[in-house]
Amino acid sequence: MFKLGKLTDYAVVVLTQLSQEGDGAKSAPQLAEKTGIPEPTVAKVLKMLAREKLVDSVRGAAGGYRLMKRAQDLSLCEIIEAVEGPIALTACVEHGK
Repeated sequence: MFKLGKLTDYAVVVLTQLSQEGDGAKSAPQLAEKTGIPEPTVAKVLKMLAREKLVDSVRGAAGGYRLMKRAQDLSLCEIIEAVEGPIALTACVEHGK
């Protein structure tokens, strides 16, 4: 069985919400309200996703976060790696070929 951390689960929920919001940017407080996830957790997840270029951060009065690509073009693998790090079968092969 493969277990994912809560932050990965939250990342999927946040990305799903962003995909349903259209092209407009949504702030962390807006996403927290819509998803029921605490705002600090949403902000933390968004920073992780922005670092891996899955979402884009937009500054300004109408700023917030938006998807960098279409939702159907996002893979679960990308989301897991953005939050959990590289996927490896065991710790000993993490940096192997």
